[in-house]
Amino acid sequence: MNCCLNCQRQYYSQRHGSKYCSRACVIAYQRQHRKLVTCPNCKKAHPQHPKNNRQIYCSRECFKDHLGPKQAQCPHCSKEFLLKPSDKKRGRRFCSLKCYRDSHYTELACKNCSITFRIMKSSARSQRFCSKACTNQYWNRGTSKLIRRKCKLCRSPIVRMLPPSKMDRRFCSRICRRKWWASRRSTVNCRSCGKEFSTIKSQPNMFCSVRCYRLHPSPTKTELMAQHVLDTLRLPYIPQAQLTKRKTVDFLLPKYKTVLEMDGPYWHDQNRDYDAKRDAFAQSLGLNVLRFRCAYATPQSAILLKRFLIRKLELNHESL
Repeated sequence: MNCCLNCQRQYYSQRHGSKYCSRACVIAYQRQHRKLVTCPNCKKAHPQHPKNNRQIYCSRECFKDHLGPKQAQCPHCSKEFLLKPSDKKRGRRFCSLKCYRDSHYTELACKNCSITFRIMKSSARSQRFCSKACTNQYWNRGTSKLIRRKCKLCRSPIVRMLPPSKMDRRFCSRICRRKWWASRRSTVNCRSCGKEFSTIKSQPNMFCSVRCYRLHPSPTKTELMAQHVLDTLRLPYIPQAQLTKRKTVDFLLPKYKTVLEMDGPYWHDQNRDYDAKRDAFAQSLGLNVLRFRCAYATPQSAILLKRFLIRKLELNHESL
């Protein structure tokens, strides 16, 4: 025996879990227990269908009226137009593409010729002239002077009115300037990759690029001094020895299991923590680390380095 939830009548049913005695009781029970929701368009409460939780409008007319286009005012031309809610959500504010483009421009009066010109609002604060000719004419007004000199290449006379920013002109044309600078260049070979490249004779470059400069193991003056001292003491050494792929030391003395580092004040005074980590890594490999502080490669520094190595390595050489 089952009991109907609507009419409270007892009935027989072969279905397990049956709650209603008939289809009419099902419809009547659902109508009585519908959930009330508020229509977002007319703000009127209406019952919601139990199997449709997305029903929020009371009628189709309210649905079309709420999601349809609404009256809006263009901020540029003040014209009223119909704006869809989807377009409003994407940020549309203008009635047409022309109004949108025109809203980014404004009109200004040229400070030199007083002609009105159109310019973008983002550049209105910095630009005050309608053309480059007006800019040059305004700033060079009353300041241009007549220069009389000869071209540095062809020696032809240069007589023209020039502003103060171009008073140091030394050539009569761009062709003469390029030929003069080309005559001051020479071709050399890169010390790192051997490639030929052009450089200025007065200030020649030794490398064709920054990459070649960084890859080339060029010793400093203090390292060259240390090489001379080590050769004098007849100590076998390896310059720029690599402990790992990214860790390189100035000199490695394999016979004494010692690393010699030449510390300059410009770099090593600001990286003492980094040097301490390098020393700890070298000591973990069973190497002794010697650091010699030297600012300049002088004969006195070479004597001090020689005495330093004799004392630390306990060499059988006479002290200087």
